[in-house]
Amino acid sequence: MTLGIRAGDIVRYLFTTDGFGGEEYTEFVIDEVINEMTVRLASGHTAAISTPQKVEIWRNLSHTEMATDLGTRAESLGSNRVCCVWPDTLGADGLSVAGYFLCAALAGLRSGVAPHQSLTNAAITGFDDVSRTVDIFNASNMTALAACALVCHDCTTQLDTSDLSA
Repeated sequence: MTLGIRAGDIVRYLFTTDGFGGEEYTEFVIDEVINEMTVRLASGHTAAISTPQKVEIWRNLSHTEMATDLGTRAESLGSNRVCCVWPDTLGADGLSVAGYFLCAALAGLRSGVAPHQSLTNAAITGFDDVSRTVDIFNASNMTALAACALVCHDCTTQLDTSDLSA
């Protein structure tokens, strides 16, 4: 299959707009990919739809697939001036914040030191929950991501542990 659709992917269909302008949709799970143009859903809509509609297919990656994808994206940039940063969401004082706040904190830290100074062993303050990292990736995933130059966890001098939350 050239589109890469597989069983377990999510079909988003029957899009509408809510009263605040946000998109709403119904999700169906793909049970089987029959051919390039046909899939069988585990359960479908109750009535036939005869007019063209917007359809999206989403995939929930496994943790290993996610690590591989992130590593590939980071390596594809191929620049020592660009950092890829994970997690996509993290915690700050009990609130969930988007990962771009971590990017801004890293940019601020980088701008506050001499250009030739390493940020190894530097601490980023203000964030207290990186569960999207430690709950999703194991030590081998984290090592693979670090090898691809993805910023995803702190580096410590205690390299003999697989506990990345320390």
